[in-house]
Amino acid sequence: MTDMTEIDGDTERITASLTAGWQLPAMMYSDPAVYEQEQELIFPRAWQYVGCEKDLAEPGAYLTAQLGDLPIVVVRDRDGVLHGHVNVCRHRLHPVAEGTGCRQLFQCRYHGWTYTHDGSLRSAPGLRDEDAFDRQTLGLRPIQVETFRGFVFANPDVAAEPLAEYLGGAHALVDELNLDFADWEHGGTYTYDIPANWKLFTENALECYHCPLVHQDTYATAFHTTKANYQCTEFDNVAVQVAPVTELTERLAARGGLDGFRLLYLWPVSFLSVDDFVGMVARTVPLGSHSSRFVVDAFVKPGTDPAVLEQWLDIYDRTFAEDKTVVAAQQAGRLRSGTARPADDQLRIDHRHVPTPHLGRVGRPIDHRFTSRTGHTLGTDPTRGFRSRFAGRRRHHRGRRRRLPHSRPRCRWGPATVAARSPHRLVPDRRADPAILAVRRPAHH
Repeated sequence: MTDMTEIDGDTERITASLTAGWQLPAMMYSDPAVYEQEQELIFPRAWQYVGCEKDLAEPGAYLTAQLGDLPIVVVRDRDGVLHGHVNVCRHRLHPVAEGTGCRQLFQCRYHGWTYTHDGSLRSAPGLRDEDAFDRQTLGLRPIQVETFRGFVFANPDVAAEPLAEYLGGAHALVDELNLDFADWEHGGTYTYDIPANWKLFTENALECYHCPLVHQDTYATAFHTTKANYQCTEFDNVAVQVAPVTELTERLAARGGLDGFRLLYLWPVSFLSVDDFVGMVARTVPLGSHSSRFVVDAFVKPGTDPAVLEQWLDIYDRTFAEDKTVVAAQQAGRLRSGTARPADDQLRIDHRHVPTPHLGRVGRPIDHRFTSRTGHTLGTDPTRGFRSRFAGRRRHHRGRRRRLPHSRPRCRWGPATVAARSPHRLVPDRRADPAILAVRRPAHH
């Protein structure tokens, strides 16, 4: 395990190298000490996707999720207001809710402490006559909850800026890109285990330099992936990416004028993406210094031909398998690279080909002394693929896929639309609420 004082002594050098186009040092993708510090300094203060708003339509409907190592619960009360809480009883830190469902009250299964939707402690068996017992001070710890485009986002930091401010200048651009797909048919929730650090997994999708080679028979057959066509705009906490369709996609749709691929990444682990057939909203869940989990809610555009849908989801499925393979290999390379000094084992980024500058900055973030923001995420494990839900519906269409030459880009969202760019800035991280950090579950390794 690396002595964190090594990083402290090289922070200025690392920050300068990131600006010059290098990635973070290899040890920051594999060292348990770095991972633990990320759990304290990143995830307790960032907005993260947790679920779909329509799943919380009824009074009492709730869902549970993880924000880093922090367990949370989100519930809609009888007045239609969403509330978010740290999902641990204030008595002995046992969860008060599991999975999803609908409850009028939350009761801890350990000792029976009961809480209302707004987090207030309603009852604690046998403690009414205790002199030191003050029910008013023992409610569930609150977190912030907001909705965006039909999806629910949460932030453990109750003093953090609202989600709209977190999105910043990206808000207007998102309106133009039409990311509204929450009312499409829900195609299922898919979970993928990734044998790589969450930052490395995110970086893989932040650049499409690898796409023409790694995805030459999958994603690159559906969308143009060269620097001239693959557009990216960055803001402080957001990256927006746009890719026009190829002839194959137009043939599948049997029409022109398609919108193409549009993606919004919300730092550090959330993204929304949509094309002309499928929408996805997802989050990366860090599990340890060498592993992460990718959870995807998929949505299918109403009226899509089942045969087209099967082929389309198969393209994504195989793309994710390819991403997993290359990311796992990179993770192994970082474990072997050696870390004599934190900045000696950084890898160069080719700014001539990546669609987004400052790629290495996706790691942002373990200390306010070198904090800057960018990134997005894509890629998964194929063991539970998207196509499985639709397999069998016109299976004879499998095998007809072929890679077509790149043609003239066909996309309404051209360079003029995504030309605006906000400069990166160094932003000191706020310290998380000690009470919230005190109830974090141990990291999984």
